Amino acid sequence: MLTIARYLDLLLVALALPVFLVAGLPLAGWAVGGGAWVAQRGLQEYLERRAGASTDPRTVVGLLAGSMIARGWFVAIAVFLVGLSDNEAGLAAAVLVIALFTVYFSVRMILRPFEATPSGAGAGAGAGAGAGVGAGVGAGAAGAAGQARVAPSGSSPARGESR
Repeated sequence: MLTIARYLDLLLVALALPVFLVAGLPLAGWAVGGGAWVAQRGLQEYLERRAGASTDPRTVVGLLAGSMIARGWFVAIAVFLVGLSDNEAGLAAAVLVIALFTVYFSVRMILRPFEATPSGAGAGAGAGAGAGVGAGVGAGAAGAAGQARVAPSGSSPARGESR
């Protein structure tokens, strides 16, 4: 069931074809918008598998972040180019891509808690580590500030301070 939900956006591409035909929308918009979406999703699956197989954190970040940016640009340029040749096709492609992204993003956020992650990895570990670092820095800064303000009576002020 979760596997079907993960690919709901791809099902929507197929379901959009009859809508385009009945509504008289330009098929170039469906072909470019849907084609670019399917291509970028295929690339995403491939690169996520490669990143998952890698043990180097730099490779993982490079693959995932780089592909996210490149895939967005790819789809945007495809929609732009079809829009240059036919305004209505460009608009239809843009609306289709926006609908596909909305479905994809919503399903991804809903299913995220149910995805299996390796032990010690994932959002929970990252958030905990980040909170610990932030808390440590804040406490250190407050402690240093507190030490700078409090000087024992009768002692000379620290360098740069005045009484």
